[in-house]
Amino acid sequence: MHRSLSVLLWSVTFLAAAGVVAPTIAQTKIPVEGSDRWLVQYADSTVSINDICPVAKKKLGTRKAPLYVNQRPVGFC
Repeated sequence: MHRSLSVLLWSVTFLAAAGVVAPTIAQTKIPVEGSDRWLVQYADSTVSINDICPVAKKKLGTRKAPLYVNQRPVGFC
């Protein structure tokens, strides 16, 4: 009983820390003037601060949840 309770608590803590609880889905793409890339506007009406994925240097994806830095969303591919 004690082991199953500790596994359950660990699982809930891990999922909450991983951001699985409330993912944000992108609503629209906003074109960047003079570029073939775009910014992403999320469901909470914030707009990504980047137009390129910081990891793979590709266009931003619309299905990944952003990472918030100083209350501003950073999009990923």
